[in-house]
Amino acid sequence: MAPVALTQSPPPDNLVLFQHPVELIVLPVAALAAIGAARSRRRLRAVFLITVTGYSVAVLFLIAGAPDVATTQVLVETAMTVVLVLVLRRLPPHFSRRPRASAPGADGRSRSRPRSCCAAAPCTPPTPATGRPSARA
Repeated sequence: MAPVALTQSPPPDNLVLFQHPVELIVLPVAALAAIGAARSRRRLRAVFLITVTGYSVAVLFLIAGAPDVATTQVLVETAMTVVLVLVLRRLPPHFSRRPRASAPGADGRSRSRPRSCCAAAPCTPPTPATGRPSARA
């Protein structure tokens, strides 16, 4: 409702779009870094883009007149970046969209045959209604 009201009437006199011209640079950088982090396929790139977003927020806090909050944001962002980079050393460089072929199924069960099946006869899948193997024709 507010966007419609702003487009059909003149804006109010007390409407402030930005406090400082630096915000016009920092806000798009933070938004692009956040979008880039969400779309990134590489873990390290995502961590550094999240870091850019955090430092941009710290600059916005500094512009808003809250140097104590900006300092806290910089310290937390730096510590988080160091910890995440150390964790990333143990993970593969890319995000995976599907499980590895050797990994267990998504439900945690093994992909091998159940132990109740006989190796000589193929197993019949369970019917959805009963959960028991269907009768053979």
